[in-house]
Amino acid sequence: MKENILIFFLILSVDAKHRSHKIKQLKNFKDIKKVKYLRKEYTKEKISEIQIKSKTIYINTRVATLFLACTYGKILKKILFIINHFVQHCKKSFENKYNNYGYFCTNIFLDTIYNLVPMTTKMKGAMDAIESFHYKPWYNNRTTHYIFSKTFTLLKEIPENYKKSLISQNDPLSNKKILIYCNRFFSDRKNEVELDINMFCEVVPECLKSAWANLLEKYNNILKNKQEIYFYDFLHKEINEIIKSSIEEKYDKFGFTYDQDTIINQMLPPNPKKRRLTSHKCIPDLKVETIP
Repeated sequence: MKENILIFFLILSVDAKHRSHKIKQLKNFKDIKKVKYLRKEYTKEKISEIQIKSKTIYINTRVATLFLACTYGKILKKILFIINHFVQHCKKSFENKYNNYGYFCTNIFLDTIYNLVPMTTKMKGAMDAIESFHYKPWYNNRTTHYIFSKTFTLLKEIPENYKKSLISQNDPLSNKKILIYCNRFFSDRKNEVELDINMFCEVVPECLKSAWANLLEKYNNILKNKQEIYFYDFLHKEINEIIKSSIEEKYDKFGFTYDQDTIINQMLPPNPKKRRLTSHKCIPDLKVETIP
């Protein structure tokens, strides 16, 4: 059989114990240089040249899963980096006695992190859809580490563990404690993602501190144009835009569709004004501060 692994994924369909994820195409892994599996490295060019044979199909399946996972890992790393600054910004508002501001900042922060749940649910579902071709898919294998599995599981529990009902406009100390817990939680998730990326992926590098500086510059330009928006609202909007564009570019345009009412996975052929914030260059160990 002459078709390569990517074409193979376009023409087969399979039932699995997951919600519906249909894929039309699997390409555009431009952010990923290579993936690592069983002490071997696989580039996009190498995987596209592999012929489908019974003895290689399961390795090819795993490699395809890793290309998709590494793409998602890079997105997660960026979002978690911004969230880390977001929570620090909210915490600082309590230290500076902006108690009212801190309450609303915490409220919007929780709204923001809740939006991670549908995104990561789709990410994991897409990976599971590819894994369902494997005779021993990662999602059923408890003895082998499934890339980002712990991170996906814990992020899914955010709405239950960090309820908005716990925050109070009259108890800033309690709100600050919630932010301290969130800071610890997301720092752990960021470390997990970085460990998995280092284990399985070689991605095109991105300077996240420069990305943060660009966000600060964008916010300052908004203030220069006399548009009033709180920094927490700005961050909420920016993170949601990353989530939205990531789903569109790395899920929808990859051909996946999501239907929570079915358990079929298919792979088919195509068919107000604040102080200005200081920006920084990308240099190691730079502490970026924001002021409400």
